[in-house]
Amino acid sequence: MGALYNFRCESCGYQAEVSGGEDCGMASATTTILCENCQELYYVETSSDAITRKSEHEIPVRCPVSSAHTWRLWQHAGPCPQCGAAMTRGAATLIWD
Repeated sequence: MGALYNFRCESCGYQAEVSGGEDCGMASATTTILCENCQELYYVETSSDAITRKSEHEIPVRCPVSSAHTWRLWQHAGPCPQCGAAMTRGAATLIWD
């Protein structure tokens, strides 16, 4: 079962609803990325068959805005993408399977 959380930067007020790292449900797996071009956090699907984890079901990780954007994996307690301060994880906003 996967979960999304509301992450907030107390310094600049930036907010994002992401898992905060790798996550997995029954039908898909996701991860959190930081797009260096958008300066945004996104959760993106990495596998469409999380149960079997077959390589033919893997999905290339990319920024949802543009495949040309540079991104890197982001994990809680990573820095805010906009100001570099610490992000605080709030309560779960969505539980998914």
